Amino acid sequence: MASKLEEGKDYKTFADNFFSSLKLVKALKAKGHCYVGTVGENRLQGCSVKPEKKLRKGERGAMDNLVECDSNGVVRWHDNRKVDVMSSVVRIDPVIQVKRFEKKSKDKINVPCPRLQLDPD
Repeated sequence: MASKLEEGKDYKTFADNFFSSLKLVKALKAKGHCYVGTVGENRLQGCSVKPEKKLRKGERGAMDNLVECDSNGVVRWHDNRKVDVMSSVVRIDPVIQVKRFEKKSKDKINVPCPRLQLDPD
């Protein structure tokens, strides 16, 4: 589908981890298009994000900041499980607070979350 997109137009593509890969992000970026999508760990070849075990040792909401990976960004965030997002245009600042249910206190708590937004540049 993405191969049919015209070069030079300002397309923004959002997808889940079924479609995300470094190869796709590079191809879209070469055409001048933006991409944001969740990505499976098996498709993060060459990206040095903090391992999930280390991320889990921190508090809920721990994250590995935007990592340059072949001029694309990768964000790893830990909620109940890890979430990996790959993008050609994303930045994570400011970090926002989201409400999550905590079993121990049986109440909602604030958890830091990267605010994945398109970079206005």
